[in-house]
Amino acid sequence: MKSIEKAAARLELGSVAPDLAPATESDRHNPGRAEPRLAEPVQSEVAQETSRLSRAEAEAPSRGPRRPRTIVDLGALLGERVDAMSGMGELAEEYRVLKRPLLNSAFENGTAVHPANLIAVTSALEGEGKTFTAINLALSIAAELDHTVLLVDADLIKTSLSRQFALDDAPGLSDILAGRGGADIASAICDTSLPKLKVIPAGTLRRGGTELFASERMRQLAREISLRYRDRLVIFDAAPLLMTSQAAVLTALVDQVVLVVEEGRTPQQVVQEAVGQIASERSVWVLLNKSTAKRSRYYGGYYGNYG
Repeated sequence: MKSIEKAAARLELGSVAPDLAPATESDRHNPGRAEPRLAEPVQSEVAQETSRLSRAEAEAPSRGPRRPRTIVDLGALLGERVDAMSGMGELAEEYRVLKRPLLNSAFENGTAVHPANLIAVTSALEGEGKTFTAINLALSIAAELDHTVLLVDADLIKTSLSRQFALDDAPGLSDILAGRGGADIASAICDTSLPKLKVIPAGTLRRGGTELFASERMRQLAREISLRYRDRLVIFDAAPLLMTSQAAVLTALVDQVVLVVEEGRTPQQVVQEAVGQIASERSVWVLLNKSTAKRSRYYGGYYGNYG
């Protein structure tokens, strides 16, 4: 990928402004008039819920020794991408631009706001770069001083994220939701070599994803992982919206959706159809991927080296 540019919500893919903007419900019916804005933070009782979860965890009876925690060596798996997201370079700066409005909407006075800190990264079609975006966005957020990130593989069909992290056969999200093999959140979360980044793989089930995501168990799990830590952002790598019904159901549980669009490939009508699949009242951010446009070489080369 040479560059990432942010698409305006009006979805004029032939001439896209370098901006990241949400599409409102009214914009979906009249995309030509969409204006950039930030999502309004939703209200929640974060402190009370966090306290309740902490007490429940402390009072829970011992279930015996857990299996050893999986630790993913990101340097070995992702190579230069980890170093790139740590500070310097054009790619790192692109993701800084992308993450800032997401973080602004997700946190209020430094505390995560449920469900604004739940983000789904998806696309209209496969192959547009949604998993690449989800991973690099998570790496960029993991570089923040005040925030941590939980990356969840919610594409139960293709499981690209799990395979990239060498966790394709590990218990994960689908096993938790199906109550399979005693899987729970604590046993499914995998540590990584970046202390602020943790991963939940897709799990071993490949069928019934829509029904699993529509279940009460999924609603409770989303709320728990959202509220357990006051500094956490949760990113779901979701399936493509027009390839399966899983992603559309998942968007009902999150507050922000990043829709990845491949420049020169995805027609405007297809993008609009994908936006129509997203649950109403969600903040939709459209990201133009694989763009050939470049920022100024002078500023990218000089300032990009200083983060």
